[in-house]
Amino acid sequence: MSVSINYIQQVLQEKFPQAKIEVTDMVGDGNHIEVAIIDDIFIGKPKLERHKLVYDALGSIVGNEIHALALETKTLSEDTPTYKPNTTTPKTVELTNDILKKIDMAVHKYDVVLFMKGTKDMPMCGFSATTVGILQNLNVDFLDVDVMANYEIRENIKVYSNWPTIPQLYIKGNFIGGCDIIKEMYLNQELQQLLTANNITFKPNV
Repeated sequence: MSVSINYIQQVLQEKFPQAKIEVTDMVGDGNHIEVAIIDDIFIGKPKLERHKLVYDALGSIVGNEIHALALETKTLSEDTPTYKPNTTTPKTVELTNDILKKIDMAVHKYDVVLFMKGTKDMPMCGFSATTVGILQNLNVDFLDVDVMANYEIRENIKVYSNWPTIPQLYIKGNFIGGCDIIKEMYLNQELQQLLTANNITFKPNV
């Protein structure tokens, strides 16, 4: 099932009535959508919180009709996005089943964990491939978890993070974000700073 960009635009405009919103169908299938929102509602909010506002506005559309969402959020005064990465401990999740317990164990056992579609050697979507490429360009040692190989992990990771899309990157047990946030942090050197602050070894390719 797909959804029209006009409908997405309408849903978002109702939630963000003062915003400038651009919605693009990236490949023409109604499933891979790019959204850019400029609104002062984002002032003072970190990127993770901004994206969460948009995901909440879209509700079940994300993950059902929209299979891949590229998202950009800015305030009116921002020429380029600037924010501090999320390094706070996520809200405690009630580990109500064995899958959630396994996820929790993995993100705390390994310094860097990427839940993705496919594997680091064979990504199965462009967003996962982009995130893997960033980590590999930094030569970071990370655990890749293929959510496509296990439906229960695919669904429970969204519960664990309270985040509807994949890939999801965790550093030292903290959820950092998806592809858009990681790419932006990488370009702004904030991902590198975060790795350094957590004593995680990396060496960028020249």
